[in-house]
Amino acid sequence: MKTFNQFISEGSSEKVGNHHWVNPHHTDEHDEVHHQHKDLANDPHTPGHVKHMINHLRDKKNYSKAMKSGTTTNVHHTDKDLHKIGNSMAHDSNAMNDVEKEKRKRVEGQFKQSHKKPIKKPIIMHDTHTGHKHLLAGNTRLSHGIQKAKTKVPVHTISYDSSKLPQGNKK
Repeated sequence: MKTFNQFISEGSSEKVGNHHWVNPHHTDEHDEVHHQHKDLANDPHTPGHVKHMINHLRDKKNYSKAMKSGTTTNVHHTDKDLHKIGNSMAHDSNAMNDVEKEKRKRVEGQFKQSHKKPIKKPIIMHDTHTGHKHLLAGNTRLSHGIQKAKTKVPVHTISYDSSKLPQGNKK
């Protein structure tokens, strides 16, 4: 017999290789928005449109709406543009060595057990105008999937168009 959570997530789960993935709930990882808003506020390398979207997503209603309308896209270890995903270590083959041992073990365990318990998909923001991608949550899951498991990683993607943002927030 399936649990209620398994039943609810059934429509949003998928199998990639030996790993089962599930969409995050529309309220999951909202705390990451607040951390990034604070951490990236004065970062000269983060585009203005990313900062604008993070600010917009600080409101729980906006975040929930964006998560509900998100779609699944995939990131693969052979992608030549891995280094272009902002706020991610997925392109660095040695990055997992820098992750705290406890966190690394937890994610390794998630991958080993994903045939029984699905892994939550990382969350990416994608600007459909410029093609820029910014990882919002799930850096360790994405990096492990790419660099250690050498698998295609489905990500929950929040799309937006920076050309439709107020003038000062496009850079």
